[in-house]
Amino acid sequence: MSSDQAAGLRDWATKNRTPDSAASPEYSLVVIGLPSRGDGDTQAVRKQLSRLAEQGRRWVGDPESWELIPAEFVHTDMQELAERFPRWALWVEPDTNGFQRAYNAMRKLHVSGGPQRILLLHPPVVSTRGLINNVRECARNFFNLDLICVRYSSESMNTESGT
Repeated sequence: MSSDQAAGLRDWATKNRTPDSAASPEYSLVVIGLPSRGDGDTQAVRKQLSRLAEQGRRWVGDPESWELIPAEFVHTDMQELAERFPRWALWVEPDTNGFQRAYNAMRKLHVSGGPQRILLLHPPVVSTRGLINNVRECARNFFNLDLICVRYSSESMNTESGT
């Protein structure tokens, strides 16, 4: 282990800096559970923040002002990230490996001393009865994690599905 555990985070931030991001972002959000494409793509998370802002969730503010940090791709330990960044989100993708990714991410947080209260984000789903409720129950019962769930309006769901 290097003496500078934040080196991975700095490398990631440097690589993902855009020319107009000279001003520091208003908020940082560490995201865990992203699909393992290997690139730390956070566009789906930003899209959800945009949807929430459009629905009137004032706490989101400008979705573009959030610095999204993909935890699995910054090569530093979860405890250090938790000490540096207070806002965390678990991304749950409703695909065949979504629960497994969420479980592994929550387990990693639990084992490494990460935060115990995190935001649950996911693409709009028709019902939270299956995957989302299972992830919430698992978080509570196995990892003592409090997942903060944001309900999506049925109007945006209808827009998404084209009905």
